[in-house]
Parts: sequence; structure tokens; C-alpha cells
Amino acid sequence: MLFCGFNDPPSRSYALNRLLWFTDLHCGSHAEYQAHVSTGYYRSKLPGPDGAKICLRCDLVDRQAGRLLGELEIPPAMHPRIRRIYRDEVAQFVEPQRLQVERLRWRIAELEEENRGYVRLLAQRKISETEFDEERSRVGSAITKARAELVALEQGSRGTMDELDVALKFFSQISVLWEHADTAHRKLIAHLVFKRISISNTGEIVDYRLNPPFEYLIEAKKACSPGRLYTLKDTDGYSNQVASGLPLRT
Repeated sequence: MLFCGFNDPPSRSYALNRLLWFTDLHCGSHAEYQAHVSTGYYRSKLPGPDGAKICLRCDLVDRQAGRLLGELEIPPAMHPRIRRIYRDEVAQFVEPQRLQVERLRWRIAELEEENRGYVRLLAQRKISETEFDEERSRVGSAITKARAELVALEQGSRGTMDELDVALKFFSQISVLWEHADTAHRKLIAHLVFKRISISNTGEIVDYRLNPPFEYLIEAKKACSPGRLYTLKDTDGYSNQVASGLPLRT
């Protein structure tokens, strides 16, 4: 086995367990604790060039992840512009929802008028009390269902921007949160933010993929950076990132 960073202070941490991908070996890794050196290691699932599986000190790789999160951090000064970008870019997804809300409101108004009609018919003795009760029950159930759907849609529209604000606040403090977190909470942060972290055989982070909505936020950050002329629509998979990153509740 290849032990990288063997002379550094020992550590037992697995914050990036199941996230690491050895690029050159095309394989994942798993964490293990080696009692004879009192140290945690990420070990490759496949052997390296010399035929032995590669072991990398957990704390050395985790430390790089902390620096990477610091680079990805979105300063509060960028938040207003990112909100504007998000609001403008996802308008196309909100419009169908707005139309559905309007249709539900019209449907509820029609049902309420139908309900009042049965009251008038009963007063005029054009229907029996049994018929009245049956129709009122049917219409009442339809109104209750439509109102529940309307509330869900309206709350979903408001919740979209709320979710964006929560994600922005989290990503504006990510390096501080990482620095002060214990191993268990660092693992939670890492798995929340990263989909995969690619490393070399020597333990250097060479690439990464983010989970939504953070992938979208980083593209928005790039669009806000000075000298950048492209918009989010120029990025691959943009529409899927918006739809899956901060979904509109339906």
C-alpha cells in the first residue's frame, strides 16, 4: 500500500467517505482506521500502478476540501444579483404555475356559485332535502380539494425564493462552518454540497461535481463575476439544474 503524508500528525476523520473518486484508477474509495498508526485513511478500491491499493491520509485530503469550499464561497455582496438572475431565468417555469393558480381560483368561484344555486333551489322547493344534502356534499368536497391544491401552489411559489435565500446564506458561511465543525458535521456538509470529488493517486483534488442547488449557485456566481459575458443559458444542462436544484412545488 502507498501511504501519503505518513509523517504528519495522525488523524481519524472520514468527512469525504464515499465521495472520493480516483481519476487515474477509475474507482471509488472507502475509509478505514489503521490502529497500528492511529490514523484514518481513504483506500482505493482498485490497486495502483505498483499493484498495491493506495491509501491517503484522511485529514490531508479533508483539508483540501476545506480550502475548496472557501474558494466556492459566495460573498453576501453577490446575493442581490444572483437573486435577480434566478428570478429572471426561472420565470419560464413559474408562468405555467401562475396559470394553474388562476384556473383553480376560477374553479373555486364556480363551485361556490353552484353551492349557492342549490340553496336557492331548496328554498324554492325545486329539490328535496336529500338531493340538497347530496349535492352540497359533492360540491363541498370539490371545493376543499381545489383550495388545498391552490394553497400548495401559492406556498410553493413563495418557497422557491426562500429556498434560494437559505442556500445562499449557507454558501456564504461554508468555510467558517467547515472550520468549526467536527468530523460528523463535516461529513454532513460535504455530502450536502458535493456529488463527487475526484483525486489523483497522490491525493490532490483535481475536479469535483456539486449537488443542486449549489451547482446552479456556482454558475450564477460565475455569471456575476467581472468580465464574464455569458449567461446561465450558455451552460450545459442549465434547464435541468434550475428545475432540479430549486424545484417549484406542485
